[in-house]
Parts: sequence; structure tokens; C-alpha cells
Amino acid sequence: YTAKLIAETLPYELKAKIRYIKGDLFNMPIKKDSIDIVWNEGVMEHFAGKYRENSFKLIYEIVKPEGYYICIVPNRLNLPLIARNFILKKTNQWPYGFQKEFTIFELKSKIKNAGFKICSSAGIDSILPVKLFIREIANIFKSPKEIKSGNENNNKSKNQILKRLSHLQQLRLWGWEIETKTIYGKLFGREIGVCGQKL
Repeated sequence: YTAKLIAETLPYELKAKIRYIKGDLFNMPIKKDSIDIVWNEGVMEHFAGKYRENSFKLIYEIVKPEGYYICIVPNRLNLPLIARNFILKKTNQWPYGFQKEFTIFELKSKIKNAGFKICSSAGIDSILPVKLFIREIANIFKSPKEIKSGNENNNKSKNQILKRLSHLQQLRLWGWEIETKTIYGKLFGREIGVCGQKL
């Protein structure tokens, strides 16, 4: 469904070439060595035991020689993420079934053991999670009871929030620089990703 929505934004010439295949990772209706790029996000952490190992090998089989596999998963070393997941599970609000997060080392190892050459890896949201930034933006739009137009104190409060947002945006940009130019994001990012190539 999401793929179809995204496809609607493409030019007609590209849209006309798209084919949708509904399948199962462990029983894929796709020929070996037939896909240029495989990408998944938030999938591989939901497999355990032999399925966790075999899932990467099955993806290797369908990628063309010289093709790529991009895998993005939640990071076991991101403490805010792990704390949030723990709370959701303890309060019976966890909607995702089994999930075991990866470290960047395990993810690279699984992709390499499947047969791919590692091309690059990255991590994001280790400094300031996106949700925190969005929550701060939401503070601007408080209910009418909290902010009354013309009230000097509330306008001052709104200006303080805007100033704080400016600082948060700077912190986020600074964090992005650290994440993309050092190993910090790969180790502690909320999400980590690895790109491998089939040779």
C-alpha cells in the first residue's frame, strides 16, 4: 500500500514500469540474481534463531551480481530507544511482536556472512531524537487556554519556546555532523544502516 502511494508521486513513464510482487521473505516469488537493489527498514530485527541468519542469505540470492542490499534496523546500543521499548512491553502496549535489535557490529557481520562486501554504514539520531524535536515544535501550538492572544506573558513564553527551538535545531545539525563524520552515530544511533554489494 505504501509503495503504491509513493509510486503515485512519480512521473507517468516511471510509474508505467512498476510491478508489484506480494511475497514472503522465506518463500519469495523472485528469481535468483534478478534484483538491482534490495532495501528494507525495520524488518530484520523481527527474526530469531536460524531465521535471523537465513534472512540475509535469502536476500543475497535474489540480488544481481554488482547489485546492492541496504538494511536499516533499530540499534541495541541506543539507550532511549531500548528504554522506550522496555516500557511499552512492560505496560502491554508493544504492538510489534518479537523484536531483537542489532548493533552495528552484528549487522555488518550478518550482511558480510551472507556474501556481501560492505560498502558503507551509518547511524542517525544518536544526539537528539527526531521525536524530541517534533515534541518541542508542538509546544508552540498550545491550547487556547494556555496561550491567549494579546497576553504579554504568553507572547514572552512563545518567544522563549522559539528561541529554544532554534538552539535545538542547531544542536540537531551539530549532532548530524558528528554522526555522519565519526563512528558515534554508527555505535549509538537510534537507527543503524549498512549497504552491501554482491560481487
